[in-house]
Amino acid sequence: MYLKRIRLVNFRNYQRLDFAPSHGLNVLFGKNGQGKSNLLEAVYVTAATKSPRTARDQEMIKTGEPCAFVEAVLGREERGDIEVSLAVARDKSKHVKINANIGRCIDLIGEVNAVCFIPEDLKMIKGGPGERRIVLNREISQISRLHCHHLQQYNRVLRNRNVLIKRKGAFSEETDVWSEQLVTLGSRIIKRRKQYLEEISILAAERHRLLTERGDGLNIMYVNRVLERMGKYEELEEADISLAYSDLIRQEAKREDIYKTTLVGPHRDDVRIFLGDRDIHVYGSQGEQRTAVLAFKLAAMDMVKRKVREWPVLLLDDVLSELDDQRKGYLIREISKEGIQAFITTAEERFIPFISSATATIYRVKEGNISNAV
Repeated sequence: MYLKRIRLVNFRNYQRLDFAPSHGLNVLFGKNGQGKSNLLEAVYVTAATKSPRTARDQEMIKTGEPCAFVEAVLGREERGDIEVSLAVARDKSKHVKINANIGRCIDLIGEVNAVCFIPEDLKMIKGGPGERRIVLNREISQISRLHCHHLQQYNRVLRNRNVLIKRKGAFSEETDVWSEQLVTLGSRIIKRRKQYLEEISILAAERHRLLTERGDGLNIMYVNRVLERMGKYEELEEADISLAYSDLIRQEAKREDIYKTTLVGPHRDDVRIFLGDRDIHVYGSQGEQRTAVLAFKLAAMDMVKRKVREWPVLLLDDVLSELDDQRKGYLIREISKEGIQAFITTAEERFIPFISSATATIYRVKEGNISNAV
């Protein structure tokens, strides 16, 4: 998959932009604050309908303007080319079109595949469980629109159940009705998260080994109370998860009555990342944490290729600044491979000769305008 053309109107610092990148490695070079990260954000929005940088869509709108508009044309080998557009307004409304047909945000999920690495992604290690769940959901949704749909339904049921617990307690018949729906949807989410993390953990460990040339393996673990209650297992059936989930909800009913909220479910999941036997959230250096997240993102790219049979568009924001030469070399070689379209930003001119050793097109970004640097 590759981005053929992107058009922006009043998006961040871009008043107007019509940009046709190369199909290979694209380097966005310029001083900070000129719009490099904003362009990557715009490309990602066409895939996820949400920004990877902020939870408030209105922040993407240029100051003083009523709305922001993004339109992209993408080439896809397996499913044919696609044109998508998304408009975000100050009144919090969103308008989506897919091949000129009006759609919903969820209809766009999976149509465009993009994996991004931004400095904020370090929250996957440094932040709390909520931030790790956001990253996890974002990557799974790349390959499963159904997962995104189940998450939306689950969150609606969770809100309703919490309202009832506050009003009538955890032991009411009405609460039981919502508990059944919670278990049904939550079990599907748990199973999909477990399967995804087991698969991507293997891919990320290999990416990490190649990045670092070290033997202490990267291991990604899924932390979920329902699975912990089930103990050891080989094959995981949804019915088994549901049974353990229901038992745990009944066991926690008294505590839920006290705390007035739902204490069990995928909304309380966590992900732990180990380097050897060290939890790098606690014991990892800045460099180890950054490299681990990069390995995870490259593995997420591999997962899209495996499941969708096309490489996603790869978006790397300020990724080179804290990598040594060996790791920079590996990364540039990998993202320069045939079939991969990648965008990489840098504000440091010293990296340009290093990147230019690969087949790359270098663009200068200045005050919301993009031009060829050569």
